[in-house]
Amino acid sequence: MDNYGVPPNLAALNSLLSVFCKPKNIRKVQEIFDKMKDKFSPDSKTYSILLEGWEKSPNLPKARKILRMMADNGCNPSIVTYEIMVDVLCKAGRVDEALEVVREMDCLRCIENLIEEAVETFLEMEKNGIKDDVTTYNALIVAFCKTNKFKDVF
Repeated sequence: MDNYGVPPNLAALNSLLSVFCKPKNIRKVQEIFDKMKDKFSPDSKTYSILLEGWEKSPNLPKARKILRMMADNGCNPSIVTYEIMVDVLCKAGRVDEALEVVREMDCLRCIENLIEEAVETFLEMEKNGIKDDVTTYNALIVAFCKTNKFKDVF
């Protein structure tokens, strides 16, 4: 990042990793991550970018290693992280393990928690006079529909 005059921070690192993942250069992405991981506290987005790269490769052992590293560093998986891991497992023919990940995700109530946070944020925005728009309503409607909470859509 220094070579390009970009101040090193987590957002810049995530953008760099994401760009390199597009053409399936996951080994280069992993190398960059390994060099930079001590300078920043990687977040779930960082780990999800790496997981997605290994998913495209595909390399289940490397994806598992990233997920373990994430847990070891105390970073909680996001919905995106879980979705990528389910995809990796399914592509590797490990459907039973993928179902376990889905069950774990369901047990943690990730989706419901995120929707509750989104609704709280929405209500806080209204309370503070911030105007909502079609994008805001669409995001909430999609979230309610994905969790089969159709009554909350209206």
